Amino acid sequence: LVRRNFDTFRNERLSSLDNEVHLYSCGLDTLDITQQYNWITNEEMKRASAFRKKEDAQRFLTGRAVTKIVVAQYLNIDLADVIIAGGKNRKPFATRDQESVLLPHFNISHSGSRVVVAFGTEPVGIDIEEMRDIDLEDLAGAVFSKKELDRFEKSENKLLTFYQFWTRKEAMLKALGLGLVDDLKQIDIGEGIDMHFVQRHTDQQLTLDSFELAGDYFASICYSASKQPVLFELPAGIFEER
Repeated sequence: LVRRNFDTFRNERLSSLDNEVHLYSCGLDTLDITQQYNWITNEEMKRASAFRKKEDAQRFLTGRAVTKIVVAQYLNIDLADVIIAGGKNRKPFATRDQESVLLPHFNISHSGSRVVVAFGTEPVGIDIEEMRDIDLEDLAGAVFSKKELDRFEKSENKLLTFYQFWTRKEAMLKALGLGLVDDLKQIDIGEGIDMHFVQRHTDQQLTLDSFELAGDYFASICYSASKQPVLFELPAGIFEER
């Protein structure tokens, strides 16, 4: 994973994804979405209003905001010209308003006060989790394969190992356009991508990468093995620059 200065983002265009996958991360306090309703569709507002907790609605809208900001930058168009519609297995995809132009594949993940969106020319999956010292032993036993569980139990840092395995499973399933499977134990990512599982769902050559973010967060991305993942941190005031 390469961390790139946000100043270079202003030069990014769709062709940048020919050899890279891009990740954009921000805190919920970074984007002031309360004054930016012009880019929010009626459907998005309806979905946001359905959340019981204000924080959940903010996470949903922030994920949409980041997606639209990046797509608008890639194509040099206005935010209001970018809409998001549900795709296969309800996985969202972006398309430019009034034009049949398919835009990059993308995937959104959020946890706590942080949102990450990944973009690629091929399906990509991202998962971020706020690392909390919960009852990891019982949960690990319910979702890890025998090999993963063995590595987890022998790990000197069980907290980090747990979230590495968990986010990798999630990211891989999201890249494949799948929801959570009935038995996560059938997936083994302890030593990298589970090729046997992947090959049952796609011909795409996938790989995994994991990284810590903002101190208390852990994330994993599943992407085309031929690409280089690049991480950008979105600064405050990004809306005002558009």
